[in-house]
Amino acid sequence: MALGGIPITVPPSVRPGERRPFVLYLHGLGASGKILVDALKIAGLAEEKRFVYAAPDGAQDSLKRRFWNASGACCDLDRSGVDHVGALRGLLGQAAAHPQVDPARIFVVGFSNGGFMAHRLACEVPGVAGIASIAGAGPGPGETCSPAAPVTVLQVHGEADDVIAYQGGHALKKTALPRHPSAPETVAAWAARNGCPSTPMATTGTLDFEEKLPDAETRMGLYSGCKKPVALWSVQGGNHYIAAHRKGQEAIFHFLEKNAR
Repeated sequence: MALGGIPITVPPSVRPGERRPFVLYLHGLGASGKILVDALKIAGLAEEKRFVYAAPDGAQDSLKRRFWNASGACCDLDRSGVDHVGALRGLLGQAAAHPQVDPARIFVVGFSNGGFMAHRLACEVPGVAGIASIAGAGPGPGETCSPAAPVTVLQVHGEADDVIAYQGGHALKKTALPRHPSAPETVAAWAARNGCPSTPMATTGTLDFEEKLPDAETRMGLYSGCKKPVALWSVQGGNHYIAAHRKGQEAIFHFLEKNAR
């Protein structure tokens, strides 16, 4: 399929001949690339942090909602079988070949359905250095994930999420859909793929991540000794709609950039 939405965007702060990180932003069910970029004020963040980005549109379902065919659990509800992996692989290839992109710093940040898609791209598309899945989930039972190389993984999830449940369940509470893994199950699976020692995930501290919640509400979990880091940020009191602000997006980009190599 051809991807609509916003093309690869280079902010003015990135100078000609300079190679900077690239971030692919993936919207949730019913949204679009433009909605996501506008809501998160990505243009300003990219200018300040000096990264290149794109935010394409998924396909439309029978209810005219844009979606990504990310897993059996979410969210090709019409079972159209559209090949979003192929389309996004092409876009990521274009980004890696761009003269102002560092091909070693290719990141994917996805929200909800886009978070599911971020995990799938990490599983299937070589060259993805790191992903952040916000209120999404990894592959479910019977779905394969064989990354060509270790991938940095950050899962950010609200513990009170009632759309994609922190403890696992069915997307949108549609029991006809396959169960999606919990946030801890998602990162534990990535810990195994990344060769982490068989020790439990450690809590490394707390973070004032979510502006609409008081204090340092987010517990930061990390598997150590891995080929690439695997982290879970659990937002206490957070619902499905988290990280839609500058502070959260800065923290996510900093994590990916810090752990790129």
